[in-house]
Amino acid sequence: MIDISDVSKKFDGKREVVALKAVDLHIAKGEMVSIDGAKLSGLSDDELTRVRRDKSGFVFQFFHLLPTLTCRENVALPLHLRGWSRKQVQARAD
Repeated sequence: MIDISDVSKKFDGKREVVALKAVDLHIAKGEMVSIDGAKLSGLSDDELTRVRRDKSGFVFQFFHLLPTLTCRENVALPLHLRGWSRKQVQARAD
């Protein structure tokens, strides 16, 4: 079982980014949960790829990065694939 209460996390940089604000979560033993708000089990591979591309973002710390790209370029790549402008991508990746 997982039980958390009033969890907050922010990142300070050029601008403050609030990742979590006063989150409470209880997950019972054997329970499956999703943070997407959508049922993913019936989606095709292409639809799942779009959800991962458009709705969630993460950077692996030890692998799955493209070694020929910088960290910034690895972060920016999914945004380019979403069709964002170069200016939007650069601002978000920074």
